[in-house]
Amino acid sequence: MKKFLKLIKKNKILSLVLLILIIILILFLVIFLGKKKTPESGYSSNMEKIDSPYPKWSKELNIISQTQLIEIPKNDKILTVTGFNSTAINFLIEEVYNSNQEINSGKDVYLQLSNKDIITYAFDTGILSISSEKGVPLDYKINSQEDINQFLSRYLDIKEFKFEEDTITKGVTKYSGKYVIKEVEIGSSYLNGNSFLIEVNKDAKIIKASMLLINEANVREYQYLPLADLKELITESSYPKKIGDVIIEDRYYNTPSPYDFTEYILKSVSLEYIFNDVESKHIVPTYVLDGEAEIKDSYKEKHWSKVRIFICAIDPSYLYTREDILEKESKEEEGAPFVR
Repeated sequence: MKKFLKLIKKNKILSLVLLILIIILILFLVIFLGKKKTPESGYSSNMEKIDSPYPKWSKELNIISQTQLIEIPKNDKILTVTGFNSTAINFLIEEVYNSNQEINSGKDVYLQLSNKDIITYAFDTGILSISSEKGVPLDYKINSQEDINQFLSRYLDIKEFKFEEDTITKGVTKYSGKYVIKEVEIGSSYLNGNSFLIEVNKDAKIIKASMLLINEANVREYQYLPLADLKELITESSYPKKIGDVIIEDRYYNTPSPYDFTEYILKSVSLEYIFNDVESKHIVPTYVLDGEAEIKDSYKEKHWSKVRIFICAIDPSYLYTREDILEKESKEEEGAPFVR
């Protein structure tokens, strides 16, 4: 080692080469680490609090996990929905139903067409639904995912999809999946985590369809926020969450009545990007829980059910709860601005 140091002192060229190599190494490390810490292009480096997509629960819910919880990134992306692709409603009505009836997409819509098909649009969730007894009068048949792709691309201007596995029940094929927008698979809590749910009869015609009306033009990158471990969130029983599909055993439907449950057995969990409504306006990383619960109806009868639950995965310190939002609105009405 001493001989090497003496050699460096005597050889100025070698010293210069080593110095240059050290500088290049330092620059490489600075640039590489800097890139790792910088959000993706289009996302702000700020970390501003956002509104919680769901309200707090007023009742206790004990979640018992029977599955291994998933690994999550430290921070994850938040996207914003700037509006809905409401022009799709008029385009679909005009081209498919040959009707010039104009729809005001700034409010909820209920429309019964001449062939008795019913079209509804929920302005707060951006969900367009079609119900057709004889089948939507398209000029082609729906026999595959490629045909669903053609339908959604044509009328909603969606370029990329991620399909779930098709299911067939009593001659009806059910298609579901998510839109892929800005390289993110997006679903709606009102469509059980999907962007679209479409049912096709044995004649290859759409008889039911529910679709989230967003596309590339309605979604923008916003920022990254820290995530919280699911284990921490489920220990707080009142933490904001939302119930998705509830499938109850058949005998419940003999005398259906209001029900409740206080204990939930978690069977599986995934991390997905979910949009809720215009009030929260963001697409956020969300834990999607699938499990079972013993529900109790108003007759005090107990039934087993399969239940899906949505829990916002963002660190709670970066969320305004519904109570905070109401407080903000109250202060704004009094003339005192709410500072975020």
